[in-house]
Amino acid sequence: MNLGGVGISSECSRPFKCEAWTMAEPGPTYDLTFCELRSHSLVILWKPPIYTGSSDVTGYLVDICELGSEEWRTVTEQPVSTRYLKVTQLEEGKRYIFKVRAVNSHGAGKPSEPSEPVLVHTRPGTKEISAGVDDNGNIYMSFQCSDMTDASQFFWGLAYEDITDFSRVHVETEGDM
Repeated sequence: MNLGGVGISSECSRPFKCEAWTMAEPGPTYDLTFCELRSHSLVILWKPPIYTGSSDVTGYLVDICELGSEEWRTVTEQPVSTRYLKVTQLEEGKRYIFKVRAVNSHGAGKPSEPSEPVLVHTRPGTKEISAGVDDNGNIYMSFQCSDMTDASQFFWGLAYEDITDFSRVHVETEGDM
């Protein structure tokens, strides 16, 4: 049935066999995001491919292209094992586009969709985080946020993954809120 109403049935299609896709290389990574933008660097993060190919993913290659150029280059000489990478030696004020390729024992897979262009710059007022170990052996992180409001949110992570077990973490806020 369709908008025109009930009609005569069509002929049956020829039978076909549905099989799993068996490409040896991994599929594309996805969901490229960026953080820690500074005047000459940034951190890119991504999600692993849904299809890993015929062997496990062993690393990732990150490709970069300056906006307006057609010339892509790979940022690292060897695949990185993490799903994030700090990219350095960028030019302040320029926009870059990124792609990420997963790698397995059969080689590099299809690249992710190109990222949106990212402007490399440090936002005015950006403050760095200081970290250290106190006299009791506790690791601390300290930072200032002069524009904190009730809507301000802070996300804590380890190696860019959310911390879900807060049994060993104590968060303390000092100052006016």
